[in-house]
Amino acid sequence: MGAALVGFGSWHVLDTLLSHWLLQIHRIRIDSDKPLFWDLLWLALFGVLPILLGLRLRRKDGGAGLRGSAAMLALVALTSGAGAWALVPPAQSGFATVVFHPGAGPREVFAALDALDARLVWSDRAMGVVVVAVAEERRWGFYRHGALLVSGAGVPAGCFNWMRT
Repeated sequence: MGAALVGFGSWHVLDTLLSHWLLQIHRIRIDSDKPLFWDLLWLALFGVLPILLGLRLRRKDGGAGLRGSAAMLALVALTSGAGAWALVPPAQSGFATVVFHPGAGPREVFAALDALDARLVWSDRAMGVVVVAVAEERRWGFYRHGALLVSGAGVPAGCFNWMRT
């Protein structure tokens, strides 16, 4: 259990440092006047606190035996279920959020929209993140046009695109 908490917390520290601050892909609350406050709160609650708790559990050699195995099994089931649920697209929304690679500009985004017969609904100023109206079966096509992440289209292809970037 301690190792799982350390891993969970470490992931959130890495995500905050890379995605939120260094690469500026997303923030915890973009609608806030103080997004850094929310990023720091997230970092403390889901990054630093689990790491400290996990290290304390590991130091005490806690979680050993049958109780530790049951807790680990419950954690694996919860994590697997949450991951599967995150891959399910919203019911009949017709919209997808697309995060493009750093440096993608309007020309590349509009070329992707045109190729996939999608309609722009919203975008950030740099057009790195867009919300589009697109048929569900066409969402995967954004990965061929430089997307790192497409909501409702699964995570793996976006992860592979991120490695190329």
